[in-house]
Amino acid sequence: HQAQLDEQMKREPYAPPTLRLEGYTSIFEWEWRFATLEGYECHPSIKGEVAV
Repeated sequence: HQAQLDEQMKREPYAPPTLRLEGYTSIFEWEWRFATLEGYECHPSIKGEVAV
C-alpha cells in the first residue's frame, strides 16, 4: 500500500469545517439534529487492494 500512502502524503489539507449548533435552548435537550457541519471538503478516495 506504499503507493496509496505516498498519494495521501502529497495531498494538501483542506481548511477545517465549522460545527454549527442551533435550535436548542438547554444542553439537556440537545440532540444530534441540532448540529450541522459546514464547509467540509474531502479529497477523492484512494483505492487499494485488500486480501480477504
